[in-house]
Amino acid sequence: MNRVLSDIPRLIRRPLATIFRSGAATSMHGQGLGRHSEADINRFLRRDLQALATTLGSQTYINGASGHASTDGLCSKNAVLIIFCA
Repeated sequence: MNRVLSDIPRLIRRPLATIFRSGAATSMHGQGLGRHSEADINRFLRRDLQALATTLGSQTYINGASGHASTDGLCSKNAVLIIFCA
């Protein structure tokens, strides 16, 4: 956290870090993820990364070898990734 807040004066760095952590924890709880144990969250992460790896297969990009795709296809694939990986 100190690297993130390194430009902030040391006197208020710790209180701000506490506020940021609290906000993140509240947000995670509201989204449902914060209601699970750390082991459950790690299991979800492994499952999601495996699904992403399966989707990619041997491709370098989700859109194929070159990474180029139509705008509609690219937007919908990115939207799905953002929803499931965020």
